[in-house]
Amino acid sequence: MKNKTIGFTLAIAVLLIFAFALGLGLADVRVAEALRPSLCDEVFKNTLDDLADEYVDGHYAVSANKEIVYDIALNPLGVVYDFAINGERGYAILIDVDGMIEVSEIYFDADNPYAILDAEYPVYVQPFVYVASDGERITTLDGTPLDDQTVEMLAEDAFFGGGEDDLWGSNEYVYYTDRSDNNKLLSMMYPTNTDVSGLGNSCVPIAAGNIITYWDRFCPNLIPNYEPGSFLLTEYLYTGQCSETDAVTRQLYVDMDTNGPNPGTTVEQFKTGIKTFCNRQGYGVTLASCMTGGAFDFGKVKSAIDDGKPLMLFTKTFSAAEIFRKDGYDILSFLNCSATHAMAGFGYNEVTYTLSDGTVRIDKYVAVATGLHNQIKGYCNINATNFGDVLSVTIA
Repeated sequence: MKNKTIGFTLAIAVLLIFAFALGLGLADVRVAEALRPSLCDEVFKNTLDDLADEYVDGHYAVSANKEIVYDIALNPLGVVYDFAINGERGYAILIDVDGMIEVSEIYFDADNPYAILDAEYPVYVQPFVYVASDGERITTLDGTPLDDQTVEMLAEDAFFGGGEDDLWGSNEYVYYTDRSDNNKLLSMMYPTNTDVSGLGNSCVPIAAGNIITYWDRFCPNLIPNYEPGSFLLTEYLYTGQCSETDAVTRQLYVDMDTNGPNPGTTVEQFKTGIKTFCNRQGYGVTLASCMTGGAFDFGKVKSAIDDGKPLMLFTKTFSAAEIFRKDGYDILSFLNCSATHAMAGFGYNEVTYTLSDGTVRIDKYVAVATGLHNQIKGYCNINATNFGDVLSVTIA
């Protein structure tokens, strides 16, 4: 990991204004698996908050524009923010480093280095090394092509993004005059285990492991010598991923014969494998379909959750939202996937909006543990997800 560089001046301390408002919107920008523009927004805002608390004596106002920056292989890498704080220009560059959003540069009283750029791709090599691309050649910011030897030299010490095509982020803003929720969660902190080292194509064992972790609360030694959580007042909260839950995923990977004979895990392999695991520990498994006529049945999903039964979701594509509630509007930050996947479901939510024009909009979600490290939980949008199969799971 390279060291981040942060610079600032105290000139912003002179003017005092009373609001912080980011005019940020990047709808439907396709980005790599690890890069989530909404997470960059949060880190950017928090960083400005921290710096302003230290160097601004009073309230302050911020306006900002943002743009995706790319690595030298033209994979999405991060975001450059061109901002003004109390009228003082500045810029920040945030990048993804191994799944974590890092502030690589932030400067007040300085111009965005990409402001002069006319090319399609702003390319960020490393701190203070800025180039560009027209999609075919790497160039300087003023458009002068770089020779292959120079590009190879730059690549030796360059940051690189994830390069995955099947996951991307998008944002939606929903403005309303009235809002209500009909929701239920099996726990405010349900199991959210993700990747286990060395296991490829493991989304089904991961999801099944989250379900087994949930049931271990009610079924002693379903996971040997393990307590999955504890009570906080009347609410049972599950603890995070650990060696014991990783061991469950590894065993399910074997019991389900994942990646044998074909890549991944089929629905039938899931059924066989979870029964094998639970039978070994002295428990039985009951699986019930939440589909009707081959289609997702939200009524059956709600009934299962109301009865305390988690869900196993097999998707052909999915869209999972983080919902950020603001004054008079919601920001829906989606993680979208165009590939097959599996997730565990631990709740539902129906959000009814009365929009500014008087129309009513109802969004329906399943609360899921995604099994993905870059967004471990969210609300699966049933209207934007293609379900292959959905099963409720009872272990007793």
